[in-house]
Amino acid sequence: MVEFLLAVICEIANWANSKNKNLNDILNDIYSEYGFYLEKLFTIKLEGIEGINSIHNIMENYRNNPPKNIYNLKVNKIIDYMKNKSNPAIKNKSNVIQLITKNNSSITIRPSGTEPKIKFYFSLNSKNINNKKLLENLVKKENSECSKNHLRGDVKNRYFIIFQNDLAKKISNDCQVL
Repeated sequence: MVEFLLAVICEIANWANSKNKNLNDILNDIYSEYGFYLEKLFTIKLEGIEGINSIHNIMENYRNNPPKNIYNLKVNKIIDYMKNKSNPAIKNKSNVIQLITKNNSSITIRPSGTEPKIKFYFSLNSKNINNKKLLENLVKKENSECSKNHLRGDVKNRYFIIFQNDLAKKISNDCQVL
């Protein structure tokens, strides 16, 4: 399988070379055509009965008081997979909430099904690759807003700083563009 993938990459590089381009140029052409997407996952581990209750409370808080804006954009669609009956593709209810903006940037929140964790999936996009740093900063800001507005009481005090610092570190380590 690895040999096949290498052969495909070599073919693409050869094709790019025939157009006086390299693989990085082709990647930038793809970003220009389809946009640059930044996807980040952040997980908070909350153990014990207190953790289970905290995860439940965080989900209920998003369910009952969703933010009006994310990434400085108005939330124009909220999908609550526990309540969604309009989408025939969703046959089973699931404890997932998705906040979506007009440009399809989103935040998806769900508890882990196997571990005492709550997961936040941040997804942003831009047509301009030069906006990469802006997208990273928007994720950092949104992470702070999620922490400030939806983690309550003792959970907020214990996890807010960990949440912010870990996500900032992940973003700076993981957001490498060729």
